[in-house]
Amino acid sequence: MKPNSLQEWNMDFISELLKKGVDEDIWFDFKERLPDGRDLNGKERIRNVIASFANKEGGFIVFGIADDKKLEPEKRLIGISITEQYPVLFGNLLSDLIPKPDF
Repeated sequence: MKPNSLQEWNMDFISELLKKGVDEDIWFDFKERLPDGRDLNGKERIRNVIASFANKEGGFIVFGIADDKKLEPEKRLIGISITEQYPVLFGNLLSDLIPKPDF
């Protein structure tokens, strides 16, 4: 299951991946949330995922998926806060990368 566009990443597709127990691979990575701005290790982990995607054919980071794989699939799908400005916060994590990846 390799989605080729952002439009393919919808709730039905993500739920199906979780139900089937599909784990992250070279095309996508699940993250529970963006790291806090002071969490240097968390920021480095996100940047490493981005770098690995950049060194391949691209990929997708899907936020709002709990890391605990022991949870039932529907409980792993936790979503993200609508009050946070994810494009701005995510962009800040990438501000000094060259070349800057699309997101």
